[in-house]
Amino acid sequence: MPERVSPYRRINMFLKTLCLLFALSCTALVSNAAPSGARERKVVAGTDYQVLASGKKSMAAKNGKVEVIEFFYFGCQACMRMDPALQAWAKRNSAFVSVRRIPVVFSHRLEGHAFLYGALEHLKLEALATPAVFEEVLVNRNYLLTSRSQSEFVKRFGVSDDVFQKALQAPQTTAAVAEYARLANQYKIEAVPAVVFNGNELVTVGTTPERTAEVLDYLLSKSKRGGR
Repeated sequence: MPERVSPYRRINMFLKTLCLLFALSCTALVSNAAPSGARERKVVAGTDYQVLASGKKSMAAKNGKVEVIEFFYFGCQACMRMDPALQAWAKRNSAFVSVRRIPVVFSHRLEGHAFLYGALEHLKLEALATPAVFEEVLVNRNYLLTSRSQSEFVKRFGVSDDVFQKALQAPQTTAAVAEYARLANQYKIEAVPAVVFNGNELVTVGTTPERTAEVLDYLLSKSKRGGR
């Protein structure tokens, strides 16, 4: 014989079920209405990036990829934090973008860093050595502003003093340093880190590496849609 349920117990069970259904419906509403931070935070021109009045599209001629320029200098803590995130972003999007580092010289004293990077490019060591240079300058406080200190530093990468000094004084290195200055002047770079996307958009200085990646994702998506 089935157990008889009292009217009071039926009401209590009904209320518990109603509360449970209400809680589940609220959870569903929250999950649907509150997307992840990346989707929720819109990218806004004038806030997250600036459209350059003097900019012009800069498609890399050799491979047809969008050129992204990372302006930095080795004495900048924010640049050290930004660089690995930007390189990781570049790796994820390697089929579409080409990322280029450009050291910025804000004073005559910093020219040593520009020549160091130019010599590393000449030796095809810039990708390997750049993180180590940031650490040497900002963590170890070995500022690498003289050719002697630089020569000692690059020995850890198997480069002899003679080879490094020749790279430092090579015409290609001198031309590269002049090109760094030209690009910084063209895009009116006054603070770093700064990222120029396809010659047209300057990603706002001071954003976090994660936010910079979100903004670059948006700009890349817009570029694929023909700028819309």
